[in-house]
Amino acid sequence: MFSIVYSSNLQARLIKLLKCKRCKKEYVYPIMIHALGTGGAFLAIGLESAKAESKREVEAVFDRKVRLCNGRVACPTCGSYAKFGQYDL
Repeated sequence: MFSIVYSSNLQARLIKLLKCKRCKKEYVYPIMIHALGTGGAFLAIGLESAKAESKREVEAVFDRKVRLCNGRVACPTCGSYAKFGQYDL
C-alpha cells in the first residue's frame, strides 16, 4: 500500500497581560504554543484534500491549545501563584 502523509506545524509566541489579584500589579507573560496536524492520501488520491486536512487540523489544535492555556504562573512582584484564568486580564 502506498500513502502520502502531510504534516503541518504551527508555533507562536503569545504575550498575555496579567494583573495579580493579590498585589494588583500588572505584568506580561510570554507563552509558547506549538501544534501539529496531519492529513493522508491513499495511493496519492486526494493530495489537495490531504494538504487541506493537515492545515485544518493544525489550526484546530492550535486554537484549542490557546483556549485551554491555563498554566500556573508566579507574580514577579509578590510571588503569588495562580492559573492564567484566575488573573484579571
